Amino acid sequence: MISVNNNTKLLNGIVSIERDYQDYFGNEFAIDYEHLYKKQFDTRLSRLCSSLHHQLIENLIILNSSINGGGHYWANPSRDLIKAISLSNRFISNLKNSGENVVIAEYYNKVMKECRDFLSMSGGSTVPRDMKEVDIYYVLPIFEVTDTIQLPNKSSYNFQLKPIGSGSYASVYSYLDSSYNKTFAVKRAKDNISQKDLKRFYLEFETMKKLSSPYLLEVYSIDKSKNEYVMEYADMTLLTYITAQNQKLTFEERKSLCYQIIRGFEYLTEKGILHRDIAPNNILIKEYEDTKIVKIADFGNVKLSDNLLTSINTEVRGSFNDISGLQRIGFSNYDFRFEGFALSKLLYFVLTGRYRNFNKFNYSNLEQFMEKGTNPQLNQRFSDIYELKMLFSTITSK
Repeated sequence: MISVNNNTKLLNGIVSIERDYQDYFGNEFAIDYEHLYKKQFDTRLSRLCSSLHHQLIENLIILNSSINGGGHYWANPSRDLIKAISLSNRFISNLKNSGENVVIAEYYNKVMKECRDFLSMSGGSTVPRDMKEVDIYYVLPIFEVTDTIQLPNKSSYNFQLKPIGSGSYASVYSYLDSSYNKTFAVKRAKDNISQKDLKRFYLEFETMKKLSSPYLLEVYSIDKSKNEYVMEYADMTLLTYITAQNQKLTFEERKSLCYQIIRGFEYLTEKGILHRDIAPNNILIKEYEDTKIVKIADFGNVKLSDNLLTSINTEVRGSFNDISGLQRIGFSNYDFRFEGFALSKLLYFVLTGRYRNFNKFNYSNLEQFMEKGTNPQLNQRFSDIYELKMLFSTITSK
């Protein structure tokens, strides 16, 4: 309940409004609508809410008659409504300045703004031709207390960072946010990062910020003064997970993870994005109580249709990439035939646990899948993610 007790500043503002109300409308307060406010305001504030409510609707009733009667709103009710609106806004302002979350009901706030545009202090007011009759709130409150949540100020980090990984131009840390009791990750560019890689670092954040898929790692906010951004925390890399669980995972569990990966790359295809850095360390696993979810990460080498950073001499990155093929034609010519090459190797790794040799085939149609995906002839490879997905679906346990 909102109260003026022990709040001298609020009490002073309310007394000022009460005096202005009595000077203008007379000494008596109107208690007709007090019952609408008693649950959320103390007695003094409920009485003032009721009185302002009364003056607003009494003069809006007259306004409705003017709308139906030719469009002229008489001088006295015009001035009365102006005063009631002014006192209502002062009432809200005083409460907000005291930290209370009180607002004028959305519909009435709109009505009052509309009225202020045509009301005149003298000679009456000309009502706009398109003005509609106002709904009169007899049993609904005009002054409402809103529900809010107050979050702590996080202008700087006050959490201990724990190193969890490092790449060619950035390091990754985790921290426990005590206010949420939730772990987040921070990716921070290294001090010696080149300007070109710093641009890639920013591009990575900007790209990921625009994407929304359960199979892509989510990023939250960036601090360019520190060259770091906050992102979703994942529990481990795909490499760590498969290596640790390789003897336990069933074929069905492996294939389920593969379909998550494929769905993530389907989404990237729909957005016109090529990852270009597919590797078991760049795919993460987020553990929940009842499932594991794949999270595609590390978009620093991403290729967009309008990306100006790509050049013929760009270094080829990604441990599963067709290095010799890309060196021959240039990394700027990377297309899905190369993306599918690396993705085929990644799916093979998930199915078998092997990531150095790709010549053992424990499942039906796995050999045909790998022959297609990693074919030395570019025109024999998968042309898009949908062709890859279709052939992958034919792989079965023997």
